[in-house]
Amino acid sequence: MARFLGALACVALLLALSSPSYAAAAGFNRKTCTFNGIKLSGRVMVVDSGADIKVQVVRGLPDLNVRQVRMPTNMCGDWQMVESSPDFTIEYSNMRPDLKIKVIGG
Repeated sequence: MARFLGALACVALLLALSSPSYAAAAGFNRKTCTFNGIKLSGRVMVVDSGADIKVQVVRGLPDLNVRQVRMPTNMCGDWQMVESSPDFTIEYSNMRPDLKIKVIGG
């Protein structure tokens, strides 16, 4: 009986870790640092609607750590926030985000 309960606990843990809240966002490629082909570095503009990517800022378990920088770089997650001529746009959303981000020191 103890072995059965142990196995059941392992299965429950595996299911919890593979749930959407812990899994990387669909379309996000950590190896190439892209989301649906959009490189996740460079000049970023926040818009109210029609964004390339909907993001949710989280404290833990992000898909991507974002560092706000003054000058654009090619480093994954380095974002220069701009008001014109962006490389891509984001919209903040707590409902069904495409990508969960954590803003780290810059």
